[in-house]
Amino acid sequence: MNFFSRFGYLVAVFFVVALFISDGVGAAFHLSSASTGVLTFLFWGPPCVYYGRTLDHPGKRSYFFGLRLDYWGYGLIGFGVLYAYLNWNSLARHWLAAV
Repeated sequence: MNFFSRFGYLVAVFFVVALFISDGVGAAFHLSSASTGVLTFLFWGPPCVYYGRTLDHPGKRSYFFGLRLDYWGYGLIGFGVLYAYLNWNSLARHWLAAV
């Protein structure tokens, strides 16, 4: 089984970049781990969508574990929104205190 094809490895690269950015923002604003988790999903999804749509063409698609790169992005954005919805009580307290 192929774990990735073409630019599918970018999902893992964007994960490392999103962790670095969200941990930096979380440390700078003293956010909780729940807030940092939401930021990780929201920083991870959009690059997957953008590069999945601009780098791929109909003849050659980028896959990572059987899913296209842009579908990974949509799923990650959805998980970020769902995670924010489920943890809204702790998120609102920290985000309003940081502003």
